[in-house]
Amino acid sequence: MTKTAPSFGLTQNLLIGALALYLFGITAYGISPLKYIGLYSALALYLLLWSTSSKAMIDIYQDSFRNNKILLTLLILFLCTTLISALLGYAGAVENLRDFRRSFLNIGIFLVIVLGIKEKKKLATTFFSTLVLALISNTLYLAFHFFQHTPEVYENGHINRFFSFHYDYLVPFGVVMLFLIRSLFLRALLIFLLAAGLVEMFLTGARGAWISIAFSLFILAVFAYYRFKNYRKYILYGLGGALVTLAIAFAGVYRTSAWVQKKFHEGVLYPNGRDTIVKERLPIFLKYGNHLYGIGGPGNSSYHKFLNDHHAPHHYGTYEHGTFRYFSDEPFLLQIFYKLGTIGLVGFISLFILIAVNLLRVVFNPQTPFALSLFSMAIFASFVSYFLVRGLVEGRELGYLLFYLALYFTLPKPSRRNL
Repeated sequence: MTKTAPSFGLTQNLLIGALALYLFGITAYGISPLKYIGLYSALALYLLLWSTSSKAMIDIYQDSFRNNKILLTLLILFLCTTLISALLGYAGAVENLRDFRRSFLNIGIFLVIVLGIKEKKKLATTFFSTLVLALISNTLYLAFHFFQHTPEVYENGHINRFFSFHYDYLVPFGVVMLFLIRSLFLRALLIFLLAAGLVEMFLTGARGAWISIAFSLFILAVFAYYRFKNYRKYILYGLGGALVTLAIAFAGVYRTSAWVQKKFHEGVLYPNGRDTIVKERLPIFLKYGNHLYGIGGPGNSSYHKFLNDHHAPHHYGTYEHGTFRYFSDEPFLLQIFYKLGTIGLVGFISLFILIAVNLLRVVFNPQTPFALSLFSMAIFASFVSYFLVRGLVEGRELGYLLFYLALYFTLPKPSRRNL
């Protein structure tokens, strides 16, 4: 057994708190300074642990790698190929490396530190609570600024669709928390806040968010029904209640908002210009782009320069400092192909499948504690909804791949080692 410094446990607990602060800062809107305070505090504590208990830290990392050899190896290869793509990118190494840093540096540090935490169960429960608090924070933030008619949020009776990106992927964590709250008052309060958040999402008119939330609820209901056989009756009651709440919330918003009526009658599959974006830009990328490693990613510096240099129509974008900046609003997998090529696309799909499979193994492992089983269900529903469901129609943040990996690495592993 490895000997550790007397302060090892205390420092690890402080580190968990700092990581939670960073997590709250990146998921709760309007409080960005917290993420830097959390990250820099976590980094300082992390370095302190290495200086006082390096042998214990090495043991923790060795254990993490043994349990996830293929997944971590594939992740490293994917990040390396993305870095090479950036170095060889169309906009030049400097611009592309800046994009790479924005996408991966901070969240990458977060992931590395998470792998060095010994008390994974404590970390998981802390992160779980943090994400629910972020969901509540975003709901209250939108409600306050909507009624205040803050221009950033309020737009002629509806909410700026930008804010849907800060809500839909957090919904699964709030829903599963309902199964863990014992206080009827707190449960009723959370149900009210979830219903209020759904109203806000309807008011954004972001149909991708609507579909994403509906898919998450469906996945959670199916998983819970098969995972917790003794609670099937309550799960069905809960699902019925959720559907009724969803229907009432939508009906209320639909009757009072011409904007929501317009979006609803356009249909959930209305492309909203994305079909034009694909038709105009895909032939250019197929003819002039690099099919192997892409034009340089993961950001949009090469994307804008490439399209401008090849005279793509100036549709769906805006002028900044005399240069047209194209909205990168194609389906997410198509964006990966443009920016990272076939190698990046295959790497991402492989990582996506491995993460999903490993999450399913944790969900349906009978040895997984009840609370963490619910947390793993929420991670899976959020992960698939974020990249696969909403990603089918619009862009996603590639760096969130590391966000979901960090959440996954907090979960207990099945007796048979993960991939």
